[in-house]
Amino acid sequence: MEETHRVNCAQGILISLAHDSKVNNCRMVLNVYLPKQYYAPNAAEKTKEKPIPTIYFLDGLSADQNHAPETSFIQWQADIYGFAVVFPDTSPRGEEVPDFKDIFELGQSGGYYINASKEPFAKYYNMFDYVHKEMPNELTTYFNKISPVRVDFLENVSIIGHSMGGMGSLMGYLKTFPHYKSCSAIAPLTNPTSEDSKAGHMGLHTYLKNPEVEGFEWDPCYLIKDKKFTEENVKGHSILVTQGTTDPIIETELHSDRLVEYAKGTPWQGKIIYQFMEGFDHGSYLIATEIPNHAKYHAKRLGLTE
Repeated sequence: MEETHRVNCAQGILISLAHDSKVNNCRMVLNVYLPKQYYAPNAAEKTKEKPIPTIYFLDGLSADQNHAPETSFIQWQADIYGFAVVFPDTSPRGEEVPDFKDIFELGQSGGYYINASKEPFAKYYNMFDYVHKEMPNELTTYFNKISPVRVDFLENVSIIGHSMGGMGSLMGYLKTFPHYKSCSAIAPLTNPTSEDSKAGHMGLHTYLKNPEVEGFEWDPCYLIKDKKFTEENVKGHSILVTQGTTDPIIETELHSDRLVEYAKGTPWQGKIIYQFMEGFDHGSYLIATEIPNHAKYHAKRLGLTE
């Protein structure tokens, strides 16, 4: 892993990194925001016992690792509470990576945060293993090597996502539970196995060898029904979802309200905090407006506030 660029942002620094991914078999890029607490005079001593926690921010279709740091304004919240933010790319990239030049819902910028099982995608499109396994370990090794200030990329971590990234955050949280301390999603793509979720359904049928069976392994609406969840192990947990009321793709792509419906009769019933934002569409203004609320939600669960 190597640094390719850095820029002052809010009261911290946004660092661009690149590395060769073994799971995606290509060069991957990402951004990491280190808050002002990382640069405090006593940071090395202070973080020895209590490392800076991390929030992983997964972005949506047609975005990359630069979109969320430029539009979400979560960096200002990171300085308030003292967490780092990791912005991974949304898919593998490169000349050798299979792509769809004329279909923005697929290919580079549309990895859906799953592990592909169909060729030729299976060699490259393994974003689930990348986001939840390879990348955090690479970040830990890299930052432990370059600085005595400790950032926790592995344990005291939370996850947030928008649109396709909302699907990624929900799915990742549920599949790895209880790894992440908290999960939130803004206008998430929630039920990709459904035929009335055009992009999600297309993504699963493109990347999976047997989508009619494998698809349920990546669908938050079905993952939330997993028998591994019990009243005991989900006690104290919740999921925060925000949806704009004028989002033009609520009924044709997202179906974010279905998470609440599918949670009924499971230990997650009553634990989905579903919020409507009146007059907001699917764009960045919804994210920027709601980020303070989501940051506060995560900060509490990361042990940064009472």
